Amino acid sequence: MDSICAITTLPDMPPDERRALEERFPKKTPCSLAKFLAMRNMAPHDPDKWWKKKWGSHLIAGREHISPLSGTGTVMRLIHGPVLVGNGRVEQLPVAIQVDLNVPSYTVANNVAMGLSGYRAGEVALWAVSIELIRCGVPRHLVDKLTLANVKYYEVTLCFQRLLEELRVEDMVRWAYDTARHLGLHNRTFLPAKLESNWSAYIHGEDIVSLWYQKTKHKHAIYRNGDVQKRMRRLALEILRIDVRLSVQALDSLNLTQPEQWEHAHAKGTYRKILKGALRPLLVLPNGHPVRTIAPRPIDIKHLSKKAKSFLKHYLAGGLVDNWPGGELDRPTVLAELLTIGIDARMSWQRHKARIHSSKLKKLLEHRGDNVVPIDVHSDSFCKANWTAIKGRLEKAYAEARPEQLIDLKGSQWEVTPTSARPAGRARRAA
Repeated sequence: MDSICAITTLPDMPPDERRALEERFPKKTPCSLAKFLAMRNMAPHDPDKWWKKKWGSHLIAGREHISPLSGTGTVMRLIHGPVLVGNGRVEQLPVAIQVDLNVPSYTVANNVAMGLSGYRAGEVALWAVSIELIRCGVPRHLVDKLTLANVKYYEVTLCFQRLLEELRVEDMVRWAYDTARHLGLHNRTFLPAKLESNWSAYIHGEDIVSLWYQKTKHKHAIYRNGDVQKRMRRLALEILRIDVRLSVQALDSLNLTQPEQWEHAHAKGTYRKILKGALRPLLVLPNGHPVRTIAPRPIDIKHLSKKAKSFLKHYLAGGLVDNWPGGELDRPTVLAELLTIGIDARMSWQRHKARIHSSKLKKLLEHRGDNVVPIDVHSDSFCKANWTAIKGRLEKAYAEARPEQLIDLKGSQWEVTPTSARPAGRARRAA
């Protein structure tokens, strides 16, 4: 699991507590859920860049949250909505908190190797918001009311990882890029000049965006010691990473907007389905037929018309649609027929065979379950084997969280009286 955009609805709390929470955030224009969703949907392929450019600190009230586990920071933002405050009056007050959370970085300070768990990511988001609410002075007995049912995903990025032993990661990324480019998919790639960076390719679908790359930058990573750092950097170069970003529309269609809907995702084949959907643009033509990279057999073309068979013979011999003597009016029909056998005749057959790597990608990227995390890096990774330790640290951080001091505009300082430690009931609800 790489990152999530989650909105956690606040527990049932008095209007005065909501106003007090608002005081802890910058005095900026309040953001409703409708405005937030409209903003995110305007740039579905690169929302983070657009966020910073258009809706950054100058418009949305945000508060920095520091992870008590890793020391990494993120920003939490208030979502406002109508709240009944008494005597039939309604005010726009905080009703939820939004956070973009890189789950591995938040829990273990790096995201080199990781497992896949949309369910555990929701638990991390719940703990993070709970800790921040305590820091903001919300009474602990109110925060304890939060459960996973309060958390909803509006974007999820899954990081599918393949540890390559015989192939170079760069070759796999290049195969994906070449295939996407020659199939006419909207994508972009970079060839950085510096040695520490490598090829990366974006492949855009309707509601799913995938990024193929090799991790070479560790700017925000924190490692326990030099040996761990060296091991993780070496490991990163051996892993092909495919980040699959699911928009809110994709999450709705898959019925995966709530963390609890991810609880048995591996057993249900959910991750396999998602990866298959991300790879589909590379493996099939727009009409749904698999891309062909070997010459068709007689049984494959028996349904074709005489003109299509005539053109196919011309095409396999190296001819192009532009120099086919069969007739210009028949070309669209012939091209459509060849699509049914997996051939896009707008490119030459030699280019079709040499530059499209769909068969290689399909064989190498078959879903085999959860990502494989090497045993020697379990304790430094967000994975199933390390979850018990991570959860224990989250529970301890929540129990030790205390309200922070608040400085008002006049410079006077006051401190909210620390509340008692977390009751045991919360651990049972989050288990």
